[in-house]
Formats: sequence, structure tokens, C-alpha cells
Amino acid sequence: MPSILVAGFISNPKTEQNLQHRDYQNLMSQNITRGIQSYFKDKPRNTLKNVIIKNTIKTHHKVKKGDTLTKIARKYSITTKSLYQNNYLKNNNIHIGQLISISKGKT
Repeated sequence: MPSILVAGFISNPKTEQNLQHRDYQNLMSQNITRGIQSYFKDKPRNTLKNVIIKNTIKTHHKVKKGDTLTKIARKYSITTKSLYQNNYLKNNNIHIGQLISISKGKT
């Protein structure tokens, strides 16, 4: 879709001339971006990711002194495995101040 929009605008001689100016380029860029966002907002793709996002509650936990992944998982009634997966963790090393993404299914 974006390539069709851009190709259509460049084929118009007046628009091609206007595109030489930074302000017009920014305006066109913003309009194209809004159009793409609107398109996907109104017609979301029915992907597994969208289904999962619609059925989950997301929050964050800021790691404090004494926190472990096990304690955090227990606090939010989730598994440590989900903490590893949602935060792309390779080991159990976390540090104070780190934001841990918490996702759990809606009840």
C-alpha cells in the first residue's frame, strides 16, 4: 500500500515539484503514516499475536532489592517460564530498576 501511494503522488508534476521542499515532504510523510495506521486500525489482521494481545492484561514490574523471578511470578500468579519468554531472558539475572513485562490472561 505505501508504495502505491508514493508512486501515485510522484506521477503528478505539481506534487513532484512540491516534494522538493522539506515542509511538504514532512506533510506527505505524516499523511501517509496516518493513512497506514488508520488502515490497520480499522482492518486489523487476524493473527495469533492480535488474538493473544486482545486476551491478555499487560503490566510491568520494576525490580526492587530482593526480587527474584520466582518471587515476581508468584506475586502476579504467573509462571517463571512466561517471565523468561515475555522478557526474552536467557538466565535468571535481573537488576534493580529493571522493568519486567507481566502478561496474564484476562479472567
